[in-house]
Amino acid sequence: MKYEALAISSRENNEGSTFCAVQPETPSATATTPPL
Repeated sequence: MKYEALAISSRENNEGSTFCAVQPETPSATATTPPL
């Protein structure tokens, strides 16, 4: 369970970083990352 949560959060972090890099003009996107 814990390992799954870590993997999910890690994946979200990676995707969030990519999303931020792609759209730096929207700072609100960083605070509200859509669940994928």
